[in-house]
Amino acid sequence: MKTVLVFVFLIHILTSCERGNRFLNSRPVGVISEKHMADVLVDIHLAESALRVGNTQKTMPGDSTYQRSQFLEVFDKHRITPDEFRKSLSYYAAHISKLDEIYTEVIDRLNQMESELRGKVTEIQADTTKSGKPKINKVNLHDNQKPV
Repeated sequence: MKTVLVFVFLIHILTSCERGNRFLNSRPVGVISEKHMADVLVDIHLAESALRVGNTQKTMPGDSTYQRSQFLEVFDKHRITPDEFRKSLSYYAAHISKLDEIYTEVIDRLNQMESELRGKVTEIQADTTKSGKPKINKVNLHDNQKPV
């Protein structure tokens, strides 16, 4: 009987630890999922890149109002608030292995987009040399990205 009680007690302890471990590793309320965070970060980095290229008709370098409006568009697209983004970024920064996984995904996707764009540019250059006239089609790299 004593052995059975010890066995039941050990099972209870082990299952409690498992539940506690899941609790400690679960995302708090208001923190977006890793996949959603990767989607948002891809668009944030694309917006930052566009700002760096600098369309002088819309913005001057260092125009934080325009920069803020671009980020708000990204948040609207993904149906999140700036506070949810900040809270999520803080959470993932405190869980660096998760942030590392997210950024691995972000970098892979940005590299894929760059590769696709380079391929389209090469295609346009080849068509231009053949015909003497540039063949320009609208390039949209976000066709497969939808808000979560």
